[in-house]
Amino acid sequence: MKDGKSPNPNDIHPIAGYDKEVYVKPTITNPNIIVGDFTYIADSEFESHVTNFYPWSKDKLIIKFICLAMTDAYIDAHFHEIKKYGSVIESRLDDTDCKIDSLKKDNRIYIEGYARSGEQVTLIDTDYNPTIQTLFHG
Repeated sequence: MKDGKSPNPNDIHPIAGYDKEVYVKPTITNPNIIVGDFTYIADSEFESHVTNFYPWSKDKLIIKFICLAMTDAYIDAHFHEIKKYGSVIESRLDDTDCKIDSLKKDNRIYIEGYARSGEQVTLIDTDYNPTIQTLFHG
């Protein structure tokens, strides 16, 4: 987030000039598919992959947005891993200029923006895996 602006959940392409990742919600046409703001995927044809989901059915597909963010302590301890796997997770453009201080600043902007929007923010403090396990298994 180089310009310091919060993301807009109604933009299909959250990164200007980069169409590989899209916010899912603004692409959905089926009212029975419910998607949380800011849910993203590296596929602009998400809805076409929803199979066995018929218009006459009363079924609903609900995809919840989960906001994971890192504490400064986690960034300090895992910065090299974050950079190493960034393209695997988020298909980043070019993060060769990514520095620890700018990552922390961007991370805080996201945390504050999502919190202002009423979204729950789950912080990863010391270890990623237990945080994920808690989200999905309680």
